[in-house]
Amino acid sequence: MARLPVPGSDDGTWGDILNEYLLVEHNSDGTQKTVPITKGGTGATDASTARTNLGLGTASTKDTPAAGNAAVGEVVKGDDTRLTDSRTPTTHASTHASAGADPVTLAQSQVTNLTTDLGNKQPLDSELTAIAGLTSAADKLPYFTGSGTAALTNITTAGRALIDDSDADTQLSSLGVTAAGKALLDDASTAAQRTTLGLGTAAQSATGDFDAAGSAAAAQAAAIAASQPLDSELTAIAGLTSAADKGIQFTGAGTAATFDLTTAGKALLDDASATAQRTTLGVIIGTDVQSLQYVICTSSTRPTGGTLHDGLTIFETDTKEILVYYSAAAVWRRPWTMPWGYISYLPITTGQGSITSEVDITSQSITFTAIGNRYYRVMGRTYWFSSTAGDYARLILHAGGSQVAEDTTYLTLAGVGAQSPATDVIAVINPAAGAYTVKLRAVRVTGSGTLSTSVNSTRPGLIMVEDIGPSSATPA
Repeated sequence: MARLPVPGSDDGTWGDILNEYLLVEHNSDGTQKTVPITKGGTGATDASTARTNLGLGTASTKDTPAAGNAAVGEVVKGDDTRLTDSRTPTTHASTHASAGADPVTLAQSQVTNLTTDLGNKQPLDSELTAIAGLTSAADKLPYFTGSGTAALTNITTAGRALIDDSDADTQLSSLGVTAAGKALLDDASTAAQRTTLGLGTAAQSATGDFDAAGSAAAAQAAAIAASQPLDSELTAIAGLTSAADKGIQFTGAGTAATFDLTTAGKALLDDASATAQRTTLGVIIGTDVQSLQYVICTSSTRPTGGTLHDGLTIFETDTKEILVYYSAAAVWRRPWTMPWGYISYLPITTGQGSITSEVDITSQSITFTAIGNRYYRVMGRTYWFSSTAGDYARLILHAGGSQVAEDTTYLTLAGVGAQSPATDVIAVINPAAGAYTVKLRAVRVTGSGTLSTSVNSTRPGLIMVEDIGPSSATPA
């Protein structure tokens, strides 16, 4: 912000600071800048522009009288004696009213420019008023619909081409009529037209008046060429007697017969597809008739919506699965009466060490979604290592929180590199529908060695779940 220099400081910059301050209100040549109205100025360098910027009218330059009434060129003051209600207005004679004895009348010439202005106006006319009431638009032609009424009609490029033709011959040309056509149109009779066409008297004779060698041979040949060639199938159809609600069928080579064609039959015949015909018959696949059709699709393009019905079977090309639609549960499943096989498999390559009392084997559990009314075979496997030969180790299979199988192994080997044969536990379960967890537990039954499971990527333990078939004929 510009400021004045401070005495005792601003050494060496006094001139610059003072110049900056002066330039706020002055131009570089020393003249004073205009002060904007927003800062209390006029925003102008002369009186006339200042008055304009301040919104002052021409009265602002006039004087008021020192006393008495204002003279010409002075502004009237409030005490001017002519500004009073005591003056009596001039009375207008009632005889000058329009119904009085002496009405005031003015000639057109007494009204400035009235005659000239009226001379430039169109006299009032009902036909012109009717046309003025229309809304003009491209390719529209006005026409009268009655006395003092008008309307618009379409006028095309072709219509305008006819209207601007000077005579009928030109109009015929605009219509595309050839010279030969014009020659026929202007003939007064059919006889004259035959003459124009160059026809002889034979043109009015019957074909029976000539034999094959006569002058009508060409006409007969043309008539034969335009006829339907003789055909045994058409002859067979021609021999039938037509009647309402009768269809035509061939009964052999060159033979035909009619058959009854009911309204219901015609409703089927005019359907464009088998789907439309089923709709006409009111037949729903899976409800009224058994579906025997396999639909080939992918897991992302399965049938949906109105095409779904109980028993609809699909083959998915990406999963290689055969699935059946169960409408009661609105789900796709493998065929109910078949074993569904592999459900889940977990290879275990990390061992569990220092086993004494019964514990869950770390990371050896599977949770799967069970379907009601199905049998599942569950299996677990592990290998053992003990620092002391003669220990007994037990592998326990839990399913749904309960023990369902166990197996005890006698460990005959001990020491580094000593590893027992596999211990397997297997059970068949019939769980309720829902999430179901299968896990392995281990315990040292007897012995004093350090017991652990001994698994790795080349000799893994496992947990596996398989569906082996339905426990009930009724799908869940």
